[in-house]
Amino acid sequence: MTVPKYYVVASEVATIEYQRLCGISVPEIYGYSADSDNVAGTPYIFMELVHGPKLSDVWRSLGDKEVISVLRQFTQLESRMMSQPFPAGGSLYFTKDLEKVSPGLGVPLEDKRFCVGPNTKLALWYGRRAGIDVNRGPYHSAQATLAAAAQKEIAYLKHFGKPLLPLRRERRPSYRYQQQSPSDHVENLERYLSITSSLPNNIFVSWSSGSDCKIASLFDWQHTSILPMFLLAGIPQRLQNHADGASQSTTPPSRPENLDEMGEAQRDGEEYRYRCRLGETSDLKADLIEATTKWEGLTGGGVPCPLEFDAKDLDQTAVLEEELRKATWGFEFLQSRGGVGEASWPPSSNSSSSTT
Repeated sequence: MTVPKYYVVASEVATIEYQRLCGISVPEIYGYSADSDNVAGTPYIFMELVHGPKLSDVWRSLGDKEVISVLRQFTQLESRMMSQPFPAGGSLYFTKDLEKVSPGLGVPLEDKRFCVGPNTKLALWYGRRAGIDVNRGPYHSAQATLAAAAQKEIAYLKHFGKPLLPLRRERRPSYRYQQQSPSDHVENLERYLSITSSLPNNIFVSWSSGSDCKIASLFDWQHTSILPMFLLAGIPQRLQNHADGASQSTTPPSRPENLDEMGEAQRDGEEYRYRCRLGETSDLKADLIEATTKWEGLTGGGVPCPLEFDAKDLDQTAVLEEELRKATWGFEFLQSRGGVGEASWPPSSNSSSSTT
């Protein structure tokens, strides 16, 4: 998780310190080194030990009013972070750190100690992608931001792509256990590029039974990206699920009725262009097809849609999507029954300390 080695440490430190200056609750940084040229012989960050439980550890113990309070605190913090202006897209650095490895590349902030430099989002550098010479920022326009990661993944697939089975085994029967060609994903990424111009374990809290639950500190700032607002202004799915499931006796925060459809479509595309290929491309293709059916609403009209799918392709994709939906639902049901999280991590409460 320290790829790209120098950039990710330097960016995390600068991001934390910048958020501190903006009044965001983050741990204090006591010292750091982004390279191995130090006594320890390794990059490091010394940061404050924050006392208190993780929000995930106490979430089920919170009452409805406490849940709503935490959600409001979280959205207020998010709002303050989202209101911070930046002159370009990418990731944040101390200017002095970026100058050591990429002189002249950074775009300075009003506070000249900070600058925007290459994006440290892990999917841009994962595996052999780190050795590909592609644009990783800073990005000077929203269009460049939208296109960069897709161009990265296309370059990777053309150099190193090979047929793969879907990584998620429960979806393999829907593909008749056939390896999927990387050219299919390249084709859909190129389709995505044709429309780009148109279109919490890291939360620590202060809480004890019977008292208010307050967010004490936010962790895990590595791989943080600065992106256009419409790619970031979404309600995190987990928080949305919790809010939707709150007791009817309370009034949970609700999503605005006039959500920007273009922003939602672009956020979906942004997710798939960053995601490393996992042996299939169906989710991206389904969103591209949906974009064609809503094109006038997404663009406001007057812009011809550059995408076209034939009827046979649409029918085959619809059948595949239904099979994948059922397979995914079944797998997620088994996860929920077994108490296994999204990343296959079982909760610590499931493990027993006794021996037999």
